[in-house]
Amino acid sequence: MKADSAMTFRHPSLATSLPSLQSYPAVQTVFMRYNTSLPSSAAVERLFSCAGLIATSRRNGLKDITFEKLLCLNTSDSVVNLR
Repeated sequence: MKADSAMTFRHPSLATSLPSLQSYPAVQTVFMRYNTSLPSSAAVERLFSCAGLIATSRRNGLKDITFEKLLCLNTSDSVVNLR
């Protein structure tokens, strides 16, 4: 027995298409919020670029929490227009 048929056996109204979520608005909201891909990787590339500027050979002894704090401070200043 396949996994799909086992799940259907447990819950007969379970369907595998996106329109089937119309019956469950709460599940649809959560699905659309957390199962949506990002349109581009530009934000991730900016984050890695900032991380590369922080993690230099002179700063190779930084603890993880210090690195995360510096990265957060470095990336959030452009959000709040401190520059």
